[in-house]
This record gives sequence, C-alpha cells and structure tokens, in this order.
Amino acid sequence: MAALKENIDAACYFITKHSWKGKYKRIFSVGTHGITTYNPANMEVTNQWPYSEFVGIIPNVKAPANNEFIITMKKGGKKTESMKFSTDHRADLLTEALKFRNYFADASHAAKRFNAYKYHWSENRVPVILEVNQGSLDQIDPHSNRVLCSYSYKDMEGLSLVREKVK
Repeated sequence: MAALKENIDAACYFITKHSWKGKYKRIFSVGTHGITTYNPANMEVTNQWPYSEFVGIIPNVKAPANNEFIITMKKGGKKTESMKFSTDHRADLLTEALKFRNYFADASHAAKRFNAYKYHWSENRVPVILEVNQGSLDQIDPHSNRVLCSYSYKDMEGLSLVREKVK
C-alpha cells in the first residue's frame, strides 16, 4: 500500500477493528494528511485514506458499550464504505480526528457562529464569536477572525443557555 507522502502521525490509538472476518488489533493514526491503520505486530500499514477520500467519523450510538465508532470513506464514484472500530479512548480519538474535519471529503458541515460576550478577569465584557463545530466550541476574535481558544466537547460536562435580563 502506498503511503501518503508527507503524512505525519499526529495522534495514535490502540483500537480493535470489527469486520466480518473477525476482530483485529490495530493502531489507528490521525495524521496531518489522512487516516492510517497499522498492524501493531510489525507496524505495517494495513489501510490508509487521504482526507480527500475520508467522509466522516462518528460514535456508534447503537453499540452496547460507549467505545465503538464508525468511519466512512469514498469507494469510487458516489459509493461509500464504512468500517467499525472500538477503543477505550473513543472521545479522545474522535476529538483528534475532527480537528481535521475541514479536510474531509464531505466538508459540508458548516460551523454555526453566535455573537457572545466573555467575562474577562477584569470584570469587563469582551465581545467574542462562538463557533460550534463537530468536535469543539471555538472562541473567535471578532476583529481578526482567528481562533483564540478551542474547547473540546470531550472536556465539557455540559452547556447552558444564559440570557441577559431585559430591563
């Protein structure tokens, strides 16, 4: 299998691949240019998809345990293929993979933006934009449009709507 040129493994996880042939231990790599799976016995590449062929990654909510996820890739033309995996580190793996979501083949999941205020340590209200993405809530500087901070959903306990009292 030809390796993706210049792909650097950004985060790797020990996972189990679930297929009709059985279950196989693999190393799942989220790379700078694509997703790669390796055989842990010899570190040989078993599968690799550039992000241009990678459609998405989602948790398997129908699984009996909260450790399964499904990836979907293009398979020639408009057809897709899915694979199922499991790991004890599903939330971390999904978060890392979704950091590259803008490079996925199906990058149509437009982030939603909301005007908000951050209460600064000086007790001043500072205007910010909150961008809701698939893997994180990002704080955007309204003047430069750059990400100031990214809050991963895996690190949150909950979200609440807070409204200002109208006088």
